[in-house]
Amino acid sequence: EIQTFVSVHFPEQIVTRVIQDTESSVKTYDLYLDNFTKLEFSGKNEIVEIEGQTKLPDSVIPGNILIYVGLTYPDNYITSWELENNIQQITLNNGLEIEFNLNGNFLRIDG
Repeated sequence: EIQTFVSVHFPEQIVTRVIQDTESSVKTYDLYLDNFTKLEFSGKNEIVEIEGQTKLPDSVIPGNILIYVGLTYPDNYITSWELENNIQQITLNNGLEIEFNLNGNFLRIDG
C-alpha cells in the first residue's frame, strides 16, 4: 500500500530514506522523498502525515479541504497535512494552521 501511495501521488519523486519507528509498541514508517517531503504511515500502512516544503499534490488532500482552501485562501496552497485523533490539520504556505473534522468540515484556525 505504501509503494502504491507514493507511485500514485508522488510519481516524479524518489524515496531516499525509510525509517521504521516503534513507540509504545506502535509501529510507524517515515519515508523521505528527494523533494524534501516526509510521509508518515501508520503500522496499518495508512497515511497519517505529509510534510512538504512546496505545494502538496491535490490528490493527497481530501476534497472538502481543497474546496475550503481554494475559496477562503485562493492565493495560498497546502504544504502539510496530518491526521491525529480524528482531526485533520493542514498548514498553508503562509504558516496558517487550520483544523477540520474527519469529513473535511472546517473546525478552527489553530494557534
